[in-house]
Amino acid sequence: MSGNAPAIAQVTRQTRIRMRTTTVIEETTVGNRSHVTEAPCDDPAQAIAAVERLNGRDRSTVAFDASDATVMTIGGGHDGRYVVFIASEIDAALLNLTTPEAPADETIELVAGGQRGSYPARQCVDRAAATRAAAYFVSTGGADPRLCWQPG
Repeated sequence: MSGNAPAIAQVTRQTRIRMRTTTVIEETTVGNRSHVTEAPCDDPAQAIAAVERLNGRDRSTVAFDASDATVMTIGGGHDGRYVVFIASEIDAALLNLTTPEAPADETIELVAGGQRGSYPARQCVDRAAATRAAAYFVSTGGADPRLCWQPG
């Protein structure tokens, strides 16, 4: 039976990968009310579309909630600027997607979660980085290693 152990381990890993699911949570604000929608999201194209709907006004936040207690949240959207972070309940880790070449002393005004705030320019990314991060997260449940992430 020990000869089957590697095959069993592989099947177990594949089953765990297939069992991980992601829910997209989108918030739309109308006046002083917000409307939240949740839907299964296991397709990178669906994740990209959700990010592209952000406009920094009535749509300023989208979250991708993975069944393994990891959440990616993306806020902003006005002027093509976003803040992106991944939080894990399991190890209490927080990762911020960054633009390291941005000036260290510059801040950018963004609306995220319906609230205007000033964010360090290095913590703001463009649409291409935000959509790439979302697509990778929905596909794998993790941070795209080709992007620049900083613990936060």
